[in-house]
Amino acid sequence: MTSDNLVLRPNCLLTKYPVIFITGTRSLFHAKPLAEPDLLHFLREHGYLVYCPPMAFRSKAGRSDMLKNWLEQLQAKKIHLILSHNTYSEFKHIWPQFNIESTTFVTHIPKIQIHLTTTMSLKYKLHELFLSLFKTNTCSSKEAFSLQKTPQLYDAVLDHLINLAENEDL
Repeated sequence: MTSDNLVLRPNCLLTKYPVIFITGTRSLFHAKPLAEPDLLHFLREHGYLVYCPPMAFRSKAGRSDMLKNWLEQLQAKKIHLILSHNTYSEFKHIWPQFNIESTTFVTHIPKIQIHLTTTMSLKYKLHELFLSLFKTNTCSSKEAFSLQKTPQLYDAVLDHLINLAENEDL
């Protein structure tokens, strides 16, 4: 499935501020970004300003510096974050420097739980083991956004962005 064969919805309420998907720690065994390019393309086709900034795989200092520099260059008045609990905690020292309109944890997006992979793959177990050797935390396999590419998943994320737009600046 690609975003090219998905149906666009007319007249979606758009967020005023960009939506940033922040990827958790990665390794050779789990290298996917939080938001797949097809999902980002689908949301951009609806008119949303969405990003998934490039991040270092596991270096805490490198990841923190990269994210801080990227957010500073973005120069947005406010931002919406979508990330895992673990990733939020990892960057808690930089959040006060930015005006965050909303924070959404991946597993809290309504209707998304049914699209999350329920079993942990061997690759993800190896990823966790590899990171534990470096004393680096990683998020749960559910929060790693190991998602089946389905139109229902894309619609659940789109519904969530519409909800964010309805509640902006309240």
